[in-house]
Amino acid sequence: MSSKYYGHVDGYSAGKVTGWLVNRSDLGSSCTVVAKKNGQILATAEATIFRQDLKDNNIGTGSYGFELPIPSNQLSGRIDVVEKSSGYILNGGSLEFAVGSAGAPLSGVCFDVSDLIQYFQHNRAPTGIQRVQIEVVSALIEDSKVSIISMQADGANWKAIPKELFKEMIGLAGMSSEVNDPAWRAILNKLENYLMRIKEASFEKGAVVVNLGTSWWIPGYFSTVAEAKRKYNIKYVPYIHDIIPLKVPEHCSEGLVKDFISWIHNVILFADEFLANSKQTASDLSALALQVHGRKISPHVCTLDATPAFLEETEIRSTVCSDVILEILEEPFVLFVGTIESRKNHLFVFDAWLELVRSLGIDNVPNLVCVGKIGWLNEAAMSRYENSEILQRKVHLLSNIGDSELAVLYKACQFTTYNSYYEGWGLPVSESLACGKVPLVADNTSLTEAGGDLAIYFESGNRSDYIAKFKSLLDVRFLREKEQGIGSTFRKKTWLDVALAILGSLKDIESSGLAATKDLLRFEFGALYKFQKNANLYFDKYILDSGTFRVGQGWGALENWGVWSLQKKAVLNIPLQPTEKDLSIYVQCARPSQGSFFGTRINGQEFDKVKFSESEEIFKFTFKGDSNDCLRIEFNNQQLTDLSVETNKADLRTIGMGLVSIMVCESDDLLARLEYVESFGKVTSVSKAKVRGF
Repeated sequence: MSSKYYGHVDGYSAGKVTGWLVNRSDLGSSCTVVAKKNGQILATAEATIFRQDLKDNNIGTGSYGFELPIPSNQLSGRIDVVEKSSGYILNGGSLEFAVGSAGAPLSGVCFDVSDLIQYFQHNRAPTGIQRVQIEVVSALIEDSKVSIISMQADGANWKAIPKELFKEMIGLAGMSSEVNDPAWRAILNKLENYLMRIKEASFEKGAVVVNLGTSWWIPGYFSTVAEAKRKYNIKYVPYIHDIIPLKVPEHCSEGLVKDFISWIHNVILFADEFLANSKQTASDLSALALQVHGRKISPHVCTLDATPAFLEETEIRSTVCSDVILEILEEPFVLFVGTIESRKNHLFVFDAWLELVRSLGIDNVPNLVCVGKIGWLNEAAMSRYENSEILQRKVHLLSNIGDSELAVLYKACQFTTYNSYYEGWGLPVSESLACGKVPLVADNTSLTEAGGDLAIYFESGNRSDYIAKFKSLLDVRFLREKEQGIGSTFRKKTWLDVALAILGSLKDIESSGLAATKDLLRFEFGALYKFQKNANLYFDKYILDSGTFRVGQGWGALENWGVWSLQKKAVLNIPLQPTEKDLSIYVQCARPSQGSFFGTRINGQEFDKVKFSESEEIFKFTFKGDSNDCLRIEFNNQQLTDLSVETNKADLRTIGMGLVSIMVCESDDLLARLEYVESFGKVTSVSKAKVRGF
């Protein structure tokens, strides 16, 4: 009966099972595909998506593809992908998501590469921070005491990545910038499918989790960090590359600044120690930690002045280059490597080029080659470029070129230039010196650390000084003298040297004490704490601190209004000044659906279950002080709401009660209670439970 159907499952990726299915006896008809687990239908789809590969193989019209959205919390056990009416199981359609062993608890140093894995979802050629992660981890990958972990996009947990799989992925990453290359997509799908099938990682006591990248895009990241610290006594150590969004926010998107404020607030709270890429970054971070949390820190400075292997291995003559690169190599040029964004101030360099051409003549000024992605707030520079015939003739803009071609450009240029308002290090400056090329660099922030005594510096923002220094480098004798100085003085470091320096700092950290996060939080009686995504361009402790009160994986991502609970039990831990006085606890909640109700337990004291009468409601709990320095509030959802039903699968979350804000005061503080009631109006008091039923 099922022989008339034929189909194939490609796999599970980005929250969907994809594949194709045809009715061989009637190619003009469409088929219905379902995903089933233990007889229960998880998802249904019509196989009507056009696929060029099917068309190219003469399979009817080619419109037989499907996508089945399946939430990650359903990915356990066996899932069958079948044709609905016949039960025919597609080829490769028995997906085994039986959760495998996560292996022995991880010890030693665990590198968190979540940021890198996320970057690879939309990019391939590594830049800046991504290259740092690849080089450092690759240099240490054979060390048995080093592990590689990644957090899922929902921030649920860390999982261990096999070293061979990681090496295979980064090997492909450096070969091309083509993100749709079948081999590249295949390795990403292989990694995603693997991570879906294994248990979360566990850790031995004292293991050090190191994040060389960023994590502000992961909801609940620090809840997972806090839980791992509580459960396994791990140490968490971030590598801070800069605090650019706070130092020069005018060169960043508003959303980035807001997210960064939330992230750095939590980093300073939860990190046991810190690594920094420069003295500049270490100084900036130390000042910020003292300002925001009153915390005194001394970051370990581990500089990034390594010579990438691709620069050492690439020979100009033997490298196969694109026609664009070959054309560039025909004329003298200066190289500027960096994202085209306002912070790098390409406009300054473009205007300098125009002035040089007008004063020296167009044929007496080398071309400018800019290598970097198009970034934020680049309109001014791009407008100048597009409106100038001189710049269009003299300036080449390149992006997404491979490592070998970048190495060719470094080695073939006359010299390099690097301009920026603020940098955490300045990797292109180090790379220029490694190739024996003189960098012409702005004299600000950490750029003077990266260039040392070997770079030529111009006064930041002073175009006349830039042009004067530029002209000096057009003197061949002077340029060769500077190159000889680099050749005789610059000590090349390998990424292994850098990685071992980082590892040495981490070994010192292993023997140090743990940070006491709760000592840095100053919960204030009578203050209103809002569980919202940060919408401010400044540090608001009553919003930022509240996010740290959430415990475990029972909460979703913070939203503009508040946060949903995602599991039957959701917990808050609120550090407070011990008191024996009664406490009045006001909790502003949101109703997930009609008829919703939940139970509450505070430091073991159970309260009556409450049922929502409005979409948003405030419940008051009176709790007898117990001299505890922490208020543990457990919410127990009596039912969860499946949003996929209400949103036609646009939202696959299952949610419980929502949390908007909380205020705690001593019950005899009548002024605080009065001000709260005047601000919010109706309050529903909740009594202590007479019968335990939690």
